[in-house]
Amino acid sequence: MAWTYLLECADGSYYVGSTTELELRIEQHRSGAVPGYTSTRLPVELLWAGEFEKIEEAYWFERKLHRWSRAKKQALARGELDRLPLLSSRSRDGRAARAEAQRAERDELGALRGSLRSHLRDRTTLGRPPRVPEERSEERAKRLEGPPTSRTGFDHDEGPFEAHSARTSGTRIHTEQTLSGL
Repeated sequence: MAWTYLLECADGSYYVGSTTELELRIEQHRSGAVPGYTSTRLPVELLWAGEFEKIEEAYWFERKLHRWSRAKKQALARGELDRLPLLSSRSRDGRAARAEAQRAERDELGALRGSLRSHLRDRTTLGRPPRVPEERSEERAKRLEGPPTSRTGFDHDEGPFEAHSARTSGTRIHTEQTLSGL
């Protein structure tokens, strides 16, 4: 028997492979013994595996999965095989289904990030008094009270450039600068 499998890596990316020894191959990926893509994105989790009669068939399906969109791979992993034709379609409905799958994944990731942030915030502030900002040093206070300067360090009314204007034409930006005192 041969297998085609789909792994999810720690960074959220997917890895597709084929093998004749599924358990051994998954363990090799999890231990980092397989050099390459998954070894730098540990830990990995098996999302889906399909069994085939011959390794050639498993390899053929692996190559087919490489061309699939992320939404189609997710539908396969969830067992939503009836959604695959819609997700493959280039019609308006197909594009809408892929966009909805992307929004759902983005919302799920956003919720996870938000809960992680609040968890970390709660962990770091427990038992500690609130942080009080330090007062500015005398040097910084003097520097802030000085006259305003441009990014180059010159005063605004000095320098060789009298006027600067920009206008856009398509995607290019054209600038005109005139020298003063020439």
